Amino acid sequence: MTQDTQMLDIINHLLSQKTGQKERLEYLKHVIESQRELEEADKDFILSHSITKQEKKEEKPIIKTSSTNGCTLCHKKLGMMNKKSPEKIWEMDGKMCKDCYKEVRAGVNVFYATYKEGVSFCINKTKGKLIIHNHKAKKQISFISEKPPVKIIMPKEKIINSEKIQFEKDSVASKFKSKIGKNSKSTHVHIQYQDTLTQNPIFEIKELERAVKEIDYLRLRN
Repeated sequence: MTQDTQMLDIINHLLSQKTGQKERLEYLKHVIESQRELEEADKDFILSHSITKQEKKEEKPIIKTSSTNGCTLCHKKLGMMNKKSPEKIWEMDGKMCKDCYKEVRAGVNVFYATYKEGVSFCINKTKGKLIIHNHKAKKQISFISEKPPVKIIMPKEKIINSEKIQFEKDSVASKFKSKIGKNSKSTHVHIQYQDTLTQNPIFEIKELERAVKEIDYLRLRN
């Protein structure tokens, strides 16, 4: 699938969901269908709208605090010596007590990864970070990239399946025909989850075995 075809798919999806600036999206659709090249600013515009849509759909836990001086998770009153700020990559607001901070830090695993294909609103072959959240405040897998801007959110309850595969060709069909074997040289992880559509992202991960172990632990843990 070419980049222009992916952009067209994203535009059609946004138009069907009535998301974004309809007139500009229809104009950009016409540009692609006329086989003219999109400007980089137009590509960023399309991608930023697809990410905004995903962020709106993301199901975040509702966290209530009894006091502005309380821990955002356990609501314990925080003193000056018992107050921690969440790390940026955790994507959590508020302050935490030391105990909750330690639990979240232990439950977040970050892996350098390359998204290959399988999600309707993302550009293939994008390098970024796969983040596995497995703690009381959040149970999900995220893939985040800044350039190009990509954000895939996979809540635990939406994940259908995950498996190691050998991935050699850039085709959706290949991932199902090449499950991992003893002599595999290039291994990836395939995660299937339910969005408005069933999505099938494939990631190449440097620390594959550790990442697969954490994914399995997330899926099996209550």
